[in-house]
Amino acid sequence: MTNLEPFLPISDAFDVLRAEHERDWLHLVYVQPQMVGRIGGDRSIVVVGGNGVGKTSARLWLARLGKLPPQRLVVDWILPQPEPREQSLQTLDMLLADLLRACVRELVRVICVDRQKHFAASSWLLDSVVWLVARCTTGAHDLFFRQLRRSLAPEQTTLLDELLQDGDKGVSTFDASLSDILSEFSSTTIELGLRGTWVLLDGLEGWQDVATDLLDEQVRILLSTLSLFETPGFAIKVFAPDTLENSLLESGAVISRRIDVVPLRWQSTELQEIVERRLARLMGVAAFSLGGLGDVEFLLDRLSTYGGERPLGWLQMLRPFVDDYMLNTAREPLSKDRCQEVWRSHPPRLYIDSARQRVYLAFRDLGIEGGNMFRLMQYLYENRQRVCAWDELYYIGYRGYEYVASHPDDDRYEYPKNWKHTLEMAISRLRKAINCDPYNPPYLVTERQRGVRLQYVT
Repeated sequence: MTNLEPFLPISDAFDVLRAEHERDWLHLVYVQPQMVGRIGGDRSIVVVGGNGVGKTSARLWLARLGKLPPQRLVVDWILPQPEPREQSLQTLDMLLADLLRACVRELVRVICVDRQKHFAASSWLLDSVVWLVARCTTGAHDLFFRQLRRSLAPEQTTLLDELLQDGDKGVSTFDASLSDILSEFSSTTIELGLRGTWVLLDGLEGWQDVATDLLDEQVRILLSTLSLFETPGFAIKVFAPDTLENSLLESGAVISRRIDVVPLRWQSTELQEIVERRLARLMGVAAFSLGGLGDVEFLLDRLSTYGGERPLGWLQMLRPFVDDYMLNTAREPLSKDRCQEVWRSHPPRLYIDSARQRVYLAFRDLGIEGGNMFRLMQYLYENRQRVCAWDELYYIGYRGYEYVASHPDDDRYEYPKNWKHTLEMAISRLRKAINCDPYNPPYLVTERQRGVRLQYVT
C-alpha cells in the first residue's frame, strides 16, 4: 500500500454511488470489464444490464474514450420521455428530429470550442454546417445555442454567429432523406479531422418509471430504422435495461446484423478491483486491498453472495464495513468477529420486484418465481407493517382471492383443517428460501395464534 503525498481521504468514493454524480473523477477508479472491446469500436451496439450493473459508468467511460485520439464526435442523447399524463409514443419522425438536433448541436459546439483551425482550412464546411443547422435546429433561436454563447470567448462567438446565419431560406423539410442528412453530417465530421460519430443513448430507465408499456415499442421503432445503422462513421450505442433484451433481439437492426446486443457482465475479480479502487480513493492512497479493510474471506463471501454480480451491489454491501473501519482511529483491518457483528447489525434487506415477479435479499435473487409462492410472499411484503392472520394468508395471499372466505355458505370457503397443512408447507418453503444464511436474522417470524410477519424489508 503506497501512500500518496499528501495523504488526502476523499469521502465521495462511497457517498452517492451514482455515476452521473461522479463524472469528474469516475475515470480514476473505473475498471474496464472484459467485454469492453465489443463496445469501444465504431460499430453500433446495444449494451444491456440490470439496475446497478454499471451502464452509465460504461457510457461515461466510452464518452471519455471517444474524445481521445483518434477523436470522435461524442453525442449524448436522452430519448424524449412522455409526459406522465399524456403517455404516448414518439413517432419515428419525432425521434429522428430529436436525434439529428442533438447531433448538430454537438457538432456546432465542438467546432466553436475545439475545431476552429480545421474549420477555417476547409472550403466547404461553412455551407455544410449552415445547411445542417437550418435543417435540424431552430438556429439562433435554439435554446442550446443561446446557452452555449454565454460560455464562449469573443472569437468563438463570432464563429457561432457564422454557423447560425440565416441559412434556412430555401431549406425545405423535405429536401433530403435521412440517409442524405447522415451522409452530409458524417462527411462534415471527417472534414473536421474526427474519426466519426458516437451517439450514446442512455436514460431508458426513466421511461420505465413513466410509461413501462411503451418503452419496448419505442425502442423497437428506433432500432427498426435501418438507415440509421448504414452510414459509415456514424454509430449509435444504446445502454438499455435488461428487461428490453427480448424486444431488442427482435428489432430490425439486430436481426439484420447491423447492431449487436451485448450483456454487461462482470467477473468477481473485476468487481473486487472496483471496490478496492474506491477504497484507495477513500483512504487517499494509491492502492488499498480488501484485506486491508477486514477479513477478506468473510467479506468476499458476503459480497459475492449478496452483491448480485454488479458494482452497485458490491459497493452498497461493503458500505457498513467501510463506515465501521473509518471510525477505527487505529485503521486496523476488521477482525472476522467484528465483520460478523457489522453484518448482523446491517443485514441485507428483502424486497420484491413486482414487475418481474422476483424476490431479492439485497441483490441476491432467491429464486421465488410466480405462482402461489410468489403471491404469498408478495402479500406478506405489501403488509409488512403488521402480522398477517393465517386465514388471510391462505385466501388472499396463497389463493389470490380478493377477500377472506369466512362463512361455510361462501363457495370459496374451505374448512381450516383442509388448508392449514397446505399453508404451513408453503410458509416452510418460503422460510427455507429466505432464512438460508446463518449470519442473517430471521425474515419470516411466526407469532403463535396470530399469524406471520415479515421483517428487515426495504
